[in-house]
Parts: sequence; structure tokens; C-alpha cells
Amino acid sequence: MSFKKWQLPSNQALRESFKANLFLLQLPPGPQSHLPPAVVQTEVQTKTSINRAQLQLHKALHPIFVKVQQDQFWLTEQIPMAVVNFE
Repeated sequence: MSFKKWQLPSNQALRESFKANLFLLQLPPGPQSHLPPAVVQTEVQTKTSINRAQLQLHKALHPIFVKVQQDQFWLTEQIPMAVVNFE
């Protein structure tokens, strides 16, 4: 497998997100005390066709919302791995 066409937030967007996170860490926890999501996209290329893949990311990225084609789910410390099917 190889990952291609990475699309990451700009340095400025990440910097602003980190600043906002530092500010939120100083506030009491509440339902609105979270950051807007940072969108990261990539494409996976394989030498042979696959119908299913197991997805697991480092726990430092949790919680992370994942979209694979029409499938959407969260990876968390409680649910660190998912199997996705490709049509």
C-alpha cells in the first residue's frame, strides 16, 4: 500500500487551532469546549484490488472521525480499530 495525494490543513490553520486549544484548556469543561475538526485526506493505492481493510491509527490522534466512501465512524481509545469494506 502507498498513501498518495495527502491534503493537510495549512500551517496557519494548525497554528490557530493550537492557540484555540490552549485557550480551551483553561476553561471549565462544557459541551461547546471542543475545536472544529481539522480535515486530513489521503488516497491509498494498492498493487492488487482489495475488498476490505483494517484501519487503526495512533492513539494520539483519538478521537478521530473517519469517512471511507459512504462509511463514517469514530476511532477512539475504546474503539481503536475498524474494518472497512470497499464496493
